[in-house]
Amino acid sequence: ADGWIVGIGVNIEAAEAGQTAETAVGIDVGLRTFAALSDETKVDNPRYLRKSEKRLRRAQRRLSRKARGSRNRQKAKQKVASIHQKVVRQRKDFLHKQSHRIVQGHDLI
Repeated sequence: ADGWIVGIGVNIEAAEAGQTAETAVGIDVGLRTFAALSDETKVDNPRYLRKSEKRLRRAQRRLSRKARGSRNRQKAKQKVASIHQKVVRQRKDFLHKQSHRIVQGHDLI
């Protein structure tokens, strides 16, 4: 919807073989909760799409009322795309934060 993409590459040296794992965790991905860890931690699913459905529904209704090929339809289409993109970015942010938290807190997954 906005057209910006950034790519970053990093070279990291390989980890030493034979390190002992002090903390280990298993992950069970589910439907009711996003993830359940073996240390009895549960991560709730934030359901970002459900939270933004009202705005999305309204924007899609406005889009459907516009005449095909008109400038106002293009603007309404952009609005719908931006709402979808916000949901996608919220999900990606949530996944990155949760995976970072798990990796920082445990040696073996």
